[in-house]
Amino acid sequence: MKEINHSKVFATMSGNFLTEQLPSYWAEWDNDTIQQFFEDNVCESFEDWGWQDVYDLIAMCTLDVMKLLKEYNDA
Repeated sequence: MKEINHSKVFATMSGNFLTEQLPSYWAEWDNDTIQQFFEDNVCESFEDWGWQDVYDLIAMCTLDVMKLLKEYNDA
């Protein structure tokens, strides 16, 4: 089975928390560019959160998806 790329899953998950999904090449950005993108595109529900908190939330969701995919592929 084809392996799922972590940065692609992260970008896809970002669309649930940002008004615009991260582009496929987001992992090549420096920290300042990522921060600006998050600050410019955070969903209204998360406006009071720091950008790093939203990033961490997406990271946790991404890890959960990656774990589920691994369990599915290993079954």
